[in-house]
Amino acid sequence: MLAKHEMALTPTRFEVRQKSRSQRKILMSTKLSGAKKHLWRHPMGYWYVRLRGRYHRIDALEGSAEFDRQYWQILSRSAEFKSHSLEDLIVSYRASARWAALRPRTRADYEKVLLHMGERFGAWPADRLKRQHLISEMEASRHRVRFANYTVQVTSVLFEHGLDLGWVEQNPARGIRKLKMPPNKRKVHTPWPDWAVERFRAEASPLPRLIFELGVGSVQRPGDLPRFRWADFDGQSLKIVQSKTGHALCLPCTERLARHLRSAPRSGMTIISGKDGQRLSYFTIARIMRDERRRLGLLDFDLHALRYRGIMELAWANCTDDEIAAISGHATTAMIRKYAGAARQEMRAKSATDKRDNRQRSAGSANSGIGQYAINSLLDSLRSQGQVAARTSKKTAARCRRFETHACRSERQFRWRAFSMRQLQRDPDRPATKALMPEAAPPPAPWLHIRFLVR
Repeated sequence: MLAKHEMALTPTRFEVRQKSRSQRKILMSTKLSGAKKHLWRHPMGYWYVRLRGRYHRIDALEGSAEFDRQYWQILSRSAEFKSHSLEDLIVSYRASARWAALRPRTRADYEKVLLHMGERFGAWPADRLKRQHLISEMEASRHRVRFANYTVQVTSVLFEHGLDLGWVEQNPARGIRKLKMPPNKRKVHTPWPDWAVERFRAEASPLPRLIFELGVGSVQRPGDLPRFRWADFDGQSLKIVQSKTGHALCLPCTERLARHLRSAPRSGMTIISGKDGQRLSYFTIARIMRDERRRLGLLDFDLHALRYRGIMELAWANCTDDEIAAISGHATTAMIRKYAGAARQEMRAKSATDKRDNRQRSAGSANSGIGQYAINSLLDSLRSQGQVAARTSKKTAARCRRFETHACRSERQFRWRAFSMRQLQRDPDRPATKALMPEAAPPPAPWLHIRFLVR
């Protein structure tokens, strides 16, 4: 509570309004000396507690018990904030249940960002890290677009943990736009074409060939290939728990993969192992496959594209998205459409081209039963016999009213009603006189009975 002489020294809101601007500045800086620190009074008469550049308003009437309670509550809450730096927040996150629930691979990726942020802003109070600081950090790492975007992602997770603890009041990483990968830096996984698959299977060494068959046949991520054990193979199927999703899968082997696994040497507990029987790491498998692809001239098709190839083969077999997900382990169909989209587009395009060729072939067979040469020969023969006037084809076409043809052998092959007057009009260069006509025109087909009706 304030003493009476202290309350008398405090200007009221009405007095502040009546003073001049110069006198207001003096009154604005008036504090309750000897009673409370960090208090500041607005010219309109409102009281604020100023701490570390922030103003916290007190809504109660000055001198009241509620005024004192809000004042000390603001100071105590500020004392909590002062004791928590970004390094403290990182240490707390590593000890939380969220961190324990992460997969080992995800934890390793998060750790890289946490170490980087601890080196840059570890001594900062956690609530002093602002949006502009994170954007500046992204711009500094623009040459590593994936790491820059991952920094914002992990920082957002870190501050969500801080919000749950009450150590921070907002998440500065929320809503920051990610950097776009430049086109020249985008890594495209080119699927293995048929000729590359045949060449690798014919010329690859035993260990790379085993890695290849396991990658295409199981349709699993490259990081899971070293985790396949011989105990998980029963001669017909494989079992695995995916390291990324945690899904337990039972994978029936293709005939080629099952036959290759039965004949492969078993030198260790894992299917892919070294000469000493030890399990090979992902990086060792990637190096072995890279060296083999370089030797065979297949560097354009990487290790991850084996999964791409396996999903494409499933799409070529008209498997649905759910059937593909049962083998690949995808949680959503978006990635399945990405992998299988090219194969399905190729199938649809091939189907459309086959339909187009079939239509042209059927139309060609209908038009080529006697053929244009037979029609021309027949007309020339009729002209030479004087049955049709030897005039221009246009006038001849005008005189002909109907052209009937009866095919005695095969009605389904020829429909001469389609050869109406348009067939004669499309050939304006026919000889106009009888002298220019060939003397020995081939006779008409003996199995046709042709009748011209000419007015």
